[in-house]
Amino acid sequence: MEQIQLAQRDLIRQMMDHSGLDATNLARAAGLTPSTVTRFMNRPVKHALSARTLERLRSASALSPRLEQPDYVSDQPDQVAFLALWEELNLAEKVATVRFMVATLRKPKRTPAS
Repeated sequence: MEQIQLAQRDLIRQMMDHSGLDATNLARAAGLTPSTVTRFMNRPVKHALSARTLERLRSASALSPRLEQPDYVSDQPDQVAFLALWEELNLAEKVATVRFMVATLRKPKRTPAS
């Protein structure tokens, strides 16, 4: 969950930078309660924002749903293919993909022996 939260916070910072709005005013522009965003950005929480909330924020920030060109260029064909596919995903699909990747990479919890 922490990795998803970090990715979402980074995305919201990009939205704030792009729009010139702080968290409170970005939330208001998206029709959200300001505490929805400020609490998520500034305090430890046990949840991630929903895809719907992120889409409302993105729309309010006028940030393109397509990713900016990465600062690096990869010569690895699998990485180039992944980045090309990633850019075609909408925000909800990206969030779902990140959640799947985090769940897949998470080590299984050991259960105590009976």
